[in-house]
Amino acid sequence: IYCGDRLVAELKKTGPYRDNIFELWILGEKVPFPLSDELRKENYKRHFEICDLVIELLRERNIC
Repeated sequence: IYCGDRLVAELKKTGPYRDNIFELWILGEKVPFPLSDELRKENYKRHFEICDLVIELLRERNIC
């Protein structure tokens, strides 16, 4: 996720492909980011909901 041309957050998939385990990194630092089982499912809607959660975290930290 970019704020202008600055990379501020990355959502990295870890573990086996089917497990849908993610890590959130903000400004190069891993931060806790629990996801519900529903958001871990493979579906199109998941991506938009996860982005909204990350953006909310960035706003709380006054990063973007």
